[in-house]
Amino acid sequence: KTADSLQAKTQLPDIELERLAWPTQVLAEMREAAGCLERWRRSDEAAKQVIAGGGAGGPAVDLGPASAAKPPREATLPRALEALEHLLAAWCQLTVLAQGPLKLDLGLERRARGATPMVSALLDQALALLRQSPDVLAARHFETLLKHGMTRRELQDIGVATLLHQALHELTECLQGLARHGGYFGGMGPQDAPEPYLASPEVLWKAIVDGDVRTVSAIVQQGGLVSGRTRDPQGHSVLWDACAFHRPEVALLLMRQFPPDAPQGVDLGETHARNGNSLLHLIAGMQPFTPQAEGLFAMLFERMPEALQLHRNSRGQTFLHIAAGKANFRLLRLAAARGLEAPFAEADSAGWSPLLLLEHHLSVLKVAERAPPPRDLSAARLPPWCLLGALQPPAAASDAQPPPASDVQVLVEDARQGPVRLHAHCVVLAASSSVWHRALRGAGGQDAAGSGTAELKLDPKLCSSADVALVALRFLYTGTVAECSFGSNAHLLLQLARLCSGCRLPTPLRFWALDALLACLDEPEYADVVPALLMEASTLGLEQEDHHFVARRLVRQGAAWRRAAAAA
Repeated sequence: KTADSLQAKTQLPDIELERLAWPTQVLAEMREAAGCLERWRRSDEAAKQVIAGGGAGGPAVDLGPASAAKPPREATLPRALEALEHLLAAWCQLTVLAQGPLKLDLGLERRARGATPMVSALLDQALALLRQSPDVLAARHFETLLKHGMTRRELQDIGVATLLHQALHELTECLQGLARHGGYFGGMGPQDAPEPYLASPEVLWKAIVDGDVRTVSAIVQQGGLVSGRTRDPQGHSVLWDACAFHRPEVALLLMRQFPPDAPQGVDLGETHARNGNSLLHLIAGMQPFTPQAEGLFAMLFERMPEALQLHRNSRGQTFLHIAAGKANFRLLRLAAARGLEAPFAEADSAGWSPLLLLEHHLSVLKVAERAPPPRDLSAARLPPWCLLGALQPPAAASDAQPPPASDVQVLVEDARQGPVRLHAHCVVLAASSSVWHRALRGAGGQDAAGSGTAELKLDPKLCSSADVALVALRFLYTGTVAECSFGSNAHLLLQLARLCSGCRLPTPLRFWALDALLACLDEPEYADVVPALLMEASTLGLEQEDHHFVARRLVRQGAAWRRAAAAA
């Protein structure tokens, strides 16, 4: 908090503070660590409240003074499962944090001694509540949560995965017992239990493999397929086979006929017994990745428990690794839009992250390796007989007098010098910019001091550098950039590009700024400029070749990607 307060008082961007040895990256990691600890505290407290409200069942758990401070919440199955899911997710995040760059004493051994009995108590409570009031939706959620938790190494290391395995066995027996006694989910008969049933299996499997939507639909309508969990001889469900054989239309049909929240619904937590792939892994590998495949992914992703969305297979890969390996940019864009920027930088067991895989593909294809060649701007130069250049504004810090007949002062709120005034001519500015033309017409003919000279104030969001403003003004008098002290400073060049775009200055000046800016992007100190350029690409008028070059820098530079993730 102290660091944030000091940074707010300086009003300096991160890049400027880093030049002053400000620990920007370390502070970001500390904020993430604090957030992780806070999530653990909340999940720990919520779990204790649910356990305290459950009465009997489960091992004795020392809830501590914190739980006594608040009245226990009435135990319900959804609350118990929510508390369990948050507790498991928070523990996994703590474990990842302990392996990070910050050297923190998180007291994992002490926390594990308290977490294990709480997980056991929540599992017992959830099973007891399910026996009392069977609920198909909660049962499916419970099953998915248990299956996913069993695969997490962080939970295996403290023995929680064993508890989850035992609970899954008890859950299966519980549901089978309810079905045998006619009490499955609100008195439904055993014939309605979600047991796989299939008529004409050869016809169905061939239709799925061939992508024959009409035949699959007919089999469902005629009662030949009554469960989305029907499995083939290899143990794969009908939905799995549709995804594995790249038949998104069939998979969408099965999702509509057997939604995951229905008694006979598909199992979104299904994984491959050998390679650990999930349904999202299969969809990420679909080629071609059609709009139907994109819709299927979105439907599955939105309905999956959060803990299962980034499930890792036996090689430590999420679906993002698969998509990157297939150069599936449509899916990667879809994932990034859903706030999954951070997992793009997470490595698999072999050390490959989705970003590295993408960079490898782009490098092999030699996509946007070099900046586009500078544009020919010679036509913008004023002819030698034009003497307008003799009236161009002098530097603000020089002793030179204002140019003859100057009648406007351009006011720049310089980030370092404060207010700076540059002398120019209304007719030149108005002829070069429709924005400035309107502003000067409404200026009333004099500045704030009443000197009779017009005043044109630049928007600090567009330009906060007197050097940038001076280069822009001088270009209007000469049609060229003869002198520029910031030709390799991407931050100031970005200001020039913004000024050109925002004030509708001549296109050749904007092109010059963009060409110089692109040439700087491989420098690590300008990593924050890359995401800014992409977000403002349309406003700044980036052409397709420019856009490709900037996007390649985003993939290549880890620092640029982290900046983009933080901005999102």
